[in-house]
Amino acid sequence: MTPFKGVLISWLMLARNSLLARLASSAWILAFIVLCGLGTTSFGKTLLLVRQAGQDLAESGSIASIPGRFNQALDQLDRFRKAVAKVEIRNSERWIPELGLTQGSQMEKEAKALFCRKFSGDFLMAYDREMDRDARQFSDATPSFSVGRTVAHYARRIRLLDKALEGADLKTLKSLASPDFSWLVTRKDRGLTPEDTSRMESLYLHYLVWETRDGLETEKKRLHSQLVHLAGKPDLSLRWMIDWCNENAGGNPLTRQSFWGGSRNVSPDEKVRPAFTAQGFRMIMDILDELENSLENPGDLNAKKTGFLSWYRETYRKTWLKFAVAFPGGAATLAGPGEKMTVAKNIAAGRGPCVALLDVMARELPVCLDEHEPAPEWISRILEFSAVRNHVEKPEAATEQDLAGTVKKKGLAFLEKSKPAALGGISQEALTSKGDIYLRYKQSLENLALTATSRPSAFKLATDVFTEDPAMGQSALAASLR
Repeated sequence: MTPFKGVLISWLMLARNSLLARLASSAWILAFIVLCGLGTTSFGKTLLLVRQAGQDLAESGSIASIPGRFNQALDQLDRFRKAVAKVEIRNSERWIPELGLTQGSQMEKEAKALFCRKFSGDFLMAYDREMDRDARQFSDATPSFSVGRTVAHYARRIRLLDKALEGADLKTLKSLASPDFSWLVTRKDRGLTPEDTSRMESLYLHYLVWETRDGLETEKKRLHSQLVHLAGKPDLSLRWMIDWCNENAGGNPLTRQSFWGGSRNVSPDEKVRPAFTAQGFRMIMDILDELENSLENPGDLNAKKTGFLSWYRETYRKTWLKFAVAFPGGAATLAGPGEKMTVAKNIAAGRGPCVALLDVMARELPVCLDEHEPAPEWISRILEFSAVRNHVEKPEAATEQDLAGTVKKKGLAFLEKSKPAALGGISQEALTSKGDIYLRYKQSLENLALTATSRPSAFKLATDVFTEDPAMGQSALAASLR
């Protein structure tokens, strides 16, 4: 039995090895077939992509020569951009590996390089050179809107370039503030439609994501040198920001008529322009931040910034004080008994023009205060009045123990730091006491309005003015004066 057993074992081992060999051979053959299939499919896909890319780029038109006219050049570049974008999308959606067949991606790379070279070197540079030449001549005699638009254009392009150098994608770049290309272009060509502006922005953003790192760094260096030159010019202050803000804020100036609501125009009318509102203040601080962030060494800007902010805050306060002094003249806008009666009813209900003005000033003035200096007395009183009203009419908004708490709830927490000097540290007891006075005053106004609703009552009220003792009289007018 032993010899037979040995033969059986040998036969089984040989059979097993033969089976493994056949399986291994089959696996290699299958892998070869799959690889051949992938290669064939990849070759076919590459051939199709190259053919489609060539067709799209050919249909978009050649950009070997950029036309001199803006509209023609914009159309030609935009068509080519769209064609390159199609090529990019098709290549990104490819799921079959290239397997060394890189003709499609190489064609995309060359098309992007051609677009960037033509857009930046042959198209955009012509406008940049003209703006750079004008910027070197800027002084305080230059119109503020020209300086503002130019500086903002430089700063925002540098900001975009920084993000592009960090690897930001198209979506991220679109979320950032865009340079004003309408200003860049219309310096040379008349008129630029919103559609053309949008296309110009799209061309520039695609240029940023397609351009090489060396190209982006070269452009940033050139724009940065211009911005440094403007920031360091001794004959160019930062006051151009006021006119720039007034032009770009998008709101109308506040007038006395805005509060009184009359239909009659009063000339001249005092105005508070957008630069002297909280929104305008934030715009100016934002452009200052953009300017600082665009400069590698903002030392030349710091001295100008300190002087400008001191002047700006002072002018901001004076503008509102002048407006408040002239505010009673807004009653001249009321034409006829109907408009006057409407205002009288609003005054009795606590919604009169003066209360509305105080509310607006309490919201707009704190931004112009310096946290290191005490606030002017008249601003402190306005904020105090606002706190008292909030305490009485909106007790849930006045949960802190002093005026700084009320101001903090308005988003002006920085004032809390200067509470002793700027706000006087009004206590809860003082708020309650002054709140009672405010309520009595408001009730007197309501009584006065009810008394004056009819002609006989108004006549009697006028008679009481001359017949009763103001200190002891019981009429609504006497009560409101006490």
